[in-house]
Amino acid sequence: LPEKPKIFDEFDKEVVGVAGPYIEDTSLKLTCVVSGGKPMPRIRWWRDDKVIATLAPVDDESRLSLLELRIPKLSRDYFEAVYTCTADNTVLVPPLRVNVQIQLYLRPLFVEILAREQPLSVGQAAELACKAVGARPPAIITWWMDDRQMSVAAIQKNSDDKNETISFLRWTPRMDQDGRTLTCRAAHVKLEHTTIETSITLNLHYVPIVTLELGSKMNPNDIEEGDDVYFECMVRSNPPAYKVVWEHNGQIMTHNQRAGVIAGSANLALQGVNKSQAGNYACTASNVEGDGKSQPVKLQVIYKPVCVATSIAIVGAAINEPTKVTCEVDAFPPPKNFQWTLNNSMGTSEIEPEKYILNGVGKSVLFYTPSSEKDYGSLACRATNLAGQQVEPCRYSLLPAVRPDPLANCSAVNLTDDSAEIRCVAGKTIKEKHVYA
Repeated sequence: LPEKPKIFDEFDKEVVGVAGPYIEDTSLKLTCVVSGGKPMPRIRWWRDDKVIATLAPVDDESRLSLLELRIPKLSRDYFEAVYTCTADNTVLVPPLRVNVQIQLYLRPLFVEILAREQPLSVGQAAELACKAVGARPPAIITWWMDDRQMSVAAIQKNSDDKNETISFLRWTPRMDQDGRTLTCRAAHVKLEHTTIETSITLNLHYVPIVTLELGSKMNPNDIEEGDDVYFECMVRSNPPAYKVVWEHNGQIMTHNQRAGVIAGSANLALQGVNKSQAGNYACTASNVEGDGKSQPVKLQVIYKPVCVATSIAIVGAAINEPTKVTCEVDAFPPPKNFQWTLNNSMGTSEIEPEKYILNGVGKSVLFYTPSSEKDYGSLACRATNLAGQQVEPCRYSLLPAVRPDPLANCSAVNLTDDSAEIRCVAGKTIKEKHVYA
């Protein structure tokens, strides 16, 4: 009988069990060698129980039988294909045989980023999956943001037959990644120039980003009562905002055209603005991701001074007794100039500036000492600021006052350890309530 067949590759190296791995689309040559046998054996190559090559017995001095197996182009069909070489020279004994399996390096065929049911949202942890098919050994999948490989960890899993590889990318999208290109690349661990890739443009959802500004043609330092004021609410949002709400000093505003408040989704108009509408304004835009609120914008309304007290105050002053009268006004900007006048039967006279001073914001204090009956009458105070002079002055009635007589017959009653009640008889000149110290 002949010896058991042996298989050699193109480099005359014996192949045992597995030939390769070969690169896809290259060629293969295997030689089946059988020594001895009398008569000389018949050699055959088989695949899937089909004879694909035969060498009839050849009787020569070498006593070797050689049969080549040639495959000019190793396509995917040859991956893990099993070939058998047999040798027989009699029907009385089963043929001698040896098997060899063909191993190939296969490049990845295609790669895809699997669709998600939910959108990707900024600031929320997300998972994306990328599938590569056809590589042997399984493909190495990497993720890239634009042209830079992402450093986040990805989990890679292979199917049971190792034909499919899925990589799971887990990361938290950032706002600056919106609109950028996310790429999944599938590479072969051994083969160069076989990398394939697929990309998507990131369409991230995010809470509205809101910016509020005064109208572009408005000077924030020159808005007076009666002017028309406009605000622009600029919203960057994905998905688009379905609602915009306006606030004044933390209170929600409503559209009220009669009151001159025209509130829209992008603009707010205040017609004929007044001082009560000064303060902080903000706009809030809402989408399914949440609410985005702008930084407040302060509206300053310039208006003329007006009196804090609305009624005429009565001031009593005795002759040659110093009297202090305080005039307080509300204005923006605060006034720096005040004017005091005295009106009586002698006419209207302006009080000298050295007799009054500024005392805090919006306050003037007059130090006045009547010296005769003609120094009484109606005092008026007017303030002036950037908007102009006060229209209606603050008024005070300056009336004569006499020093009250001293109290008489004072006695202590209801004495306790920590209190006492003093009872006195009023003087003849006391007609009004007075406080004694």
